[in-house]
Amino acid sequence: MPREFYNLPKDAPALISSHFGKHPKRELADPPPAPIARSDGPDDIVRKANYFRKQFPIFSRKIRALTTWEQLYHFFDAYDLQLEGPAFLFYVINHLANENFAMDRDEAWLNSRELAIEKKNEMNKWAGQWVAANTERLASVPNSTEDLTTIFTPEDTNDIDGMKSDELMVLKEALQFHFLAFKKKVDAEAAERQSVFEAQRMLKPSSQSIAPSMHQPYSQQYHRQHSMVGPTPPIVTQASPMMAQGPILMSKGAVTGPPMMSEPQMMGPGFPVNDMRNPALPG
Repeated sequence: MPREFYNLPKDAPALISSHFGKHPKRELADPPPAPIARSDGPDDIVRKANYFRKQFPIFSRKIRALTTWEQLYHFFDAYDLQLEGPAFLFYVINHLANENFAMDRDEAWLNSRELAIEKKNEMNKWAGQWVAANTERLASVPNSTEDLTTIFTPEDTNDIDGMKSDELMVLKEALQFHFLAFKKKVDAEAAERQSVFEAQRMLKPSSQSIAPSMHQPYSQQYHRQHSMVGPTPPIVTQASPMMAQGPILMSKGAVTGPPMMSEPQMMGPGFPVNDMRNPALPG
């Protein structure tokens, strides 16, 4: 660079060389300092840029790319320009500028991503509230329905008016998610009710097992009750020869009835009483 390049204007800040005005700006000495010899090329640039970012983090974050050599006066005085070399310092400042551009881009992406996430959460909340408020109408909607906005009322349509196509797609996905969750819950509750009904039906006793005789004719009931008592003793009439033999003799251990009456006994005036088990038949 020509020597005149190192004659900085008096109003040149030289912020890095003067540590933001804490030290006086230095002019080019005579003889000038010998420039630093560098052999690492890009690595030297990166190391110097990292040093500046560590020493001046806030200031370095605001650096933008240089377009003219004279813009170096904003950062360095004549002494540093001669010692480090204008070309080297130009690359160092632009390296910091490129890093800042990349960080700005990442921050913009993160900000847009956070904004997109916030919008998605809002639309998801709205979709959940809409499904909860329209359960009666949705109960008859087939599970295969993909676009629930087709059944929106005019009021519902007004709520989403002005949405971009990508935002509307996100809303449709949220509606579909909450709709299928609602239908799954309805199906599960119906299956549970059916299971409880079947279990109660299996546990409830049959009326036939409790009282089978309730469904039998009276004659069968009577026969069932009296068949357990034992055989009915034979009926003895007046013409039967057993009347002359007196009491019926049974085998040992058997229960015997009272002796047959040869003549009727009187109970009160004019009331003959016969054996109740063997009533006398008229001759």
